[in-house]
Amino acid sequence: MKSMAPWFPNLVVRLPDQFLLLFIIILLFLCSSTTCFAISGEAEALVKWKDSLDMNPTTHSLLRSWNLNSTVSTSHRLYNNTPCNWVGITCNGFGSVINITLYSSNLKAWNHDGKKVHEEIVEATENFDSKYCIGVGGNGSVYKTLLSTGQLVAVKKFHENDGIDHQQAFKSETSILPKVRHRNIIKLFGFCSHTRYSFLVYEFMELGSLVKILSDNEKATELEWFKRVNIVKGLAKATSYLHHECFPAIVHRDISSKNVLLDDECEAHISDFGSATTLDPVSSNWTPFVGTLGYSAPGLYLHF
Repeated sequence: MKSMAPWFPNLVVRLPDQFLLLFIIILLFLCSSTTCFAISGEAEALVKWKDSLDMNPTTHSLLRSWNLNSTVSTSHRLYNNTPCNWVGITCNGFGSVINITLYSSNLKAWNHDGKKVHEEIVEATENFDSKYCIGVGGNGSVYKTLLSTGQLVAVKKFHENDGIDHQQAFKSETSILPKVRHRNIIKLFGFCSHTRYSFLVYEFMELGSLVKILSDNEKATELEWFKRVNIVKGLAKATSYLHHECFPAIVHRDISSKNVLLDDECEAHISDFGSATTLDPVSSNWTPFVGTLGYSAPGLYLHF
């Protein structure tokens, strides 16, 4: 078991999934021309995370530089609201956060005893009883799990047939998700590779998947226009981050409403990186088609 500390008008309009994709394409074009979205998003996410910490005197002193009024100058431009000059933050040449080092901060972290955490998850789900299951996908089932610390997590247990596709999906998730940090991308807390089964431990998203909300008339009506626009903006920022801020670039390859999760504030988080891949900057990166046809670029149909 590998474990990681968690770094997330009254007019109602029903927006089809295809319309969501169109908005994402438009916003991706806007995001690709500037890095301000990624920088602003990183700063907001870090400040939100700081506010959720147990603010003892040591931590408060260490994080007092973390605010949204800081600026830092680079050789090319002046970035507003960037965290690059905050205590404990390291950025790359593009002004994006690549490392956080907070010594003696007394931050709460997961128990690093992998066997103990594994046993706790199995016990909390009563050996993955179906009554805790909140979703089933092609690679596995997702269980709502309450840990002894009081923290709710989502545990994705891969199907036990252990096929090559499931192995590849598990490898993709565990190799890519630990490298990304964005408020609109699901956070991976840890994973376990067992002789009988494998599972991933994510942060829990209270509102569930976007596809379930859109397919429920009552819930879809409550998803007002401004909330839908914010969902699309969040997806565009996260996708732009994966394509332009990560090196090598990461391509999700299956962003659809079933893989978009919403938290209690209706903020979107991209999930399920089982089909994701990284791009080799010196090759053509031609791969077989992966994903959902209705959400894929039309040009891919010519080769499907």
